[in-house]
Amino acid sequence: MYLGFSTDSLYGISVALACSRVAMHLRTRSNIAALTGTCLAWLVIAAALLDAVENYGLIRLLLGSSGAGWPAVIQWLAAVKFTLVGLGLVYLVVGTGVLVAPRLLQKEQGDGQRRK
Repeated sequence: MYLGFSTDSLYGISVALACSRVAMHLRTRSNIAALTGTCLAWLVIAAALLDAVENYGLIRLLLGSSGAGWPAVIQWLAAVKFTLVGLGLVYLVVGTGVLVAPRLLQKEQGDGQRRK
């Protein structure tokens, strides 16, 4: 459980940096896509912070806290966290596809012309 606190920052920083990097490359194509990636990067960091609070709540429950509200709070935090991280990962996949697809198409067209 305590290991969870260190992995929170690792996945948060990794996904946030990746979103920022894709946003930087998309800036030449679409300012809206770049702004979306920058916002998602910050939201993923917020999700990592929510994950830390969730872990704290889980530890409290495991240690016998009598707070009846913890399960509902933990469930809400997990749902928000997974939504934000999921949106960040979808942005990474779609953004990377937008960046890579034209290069792959150019390469295929170049290979096809050389074969003829």
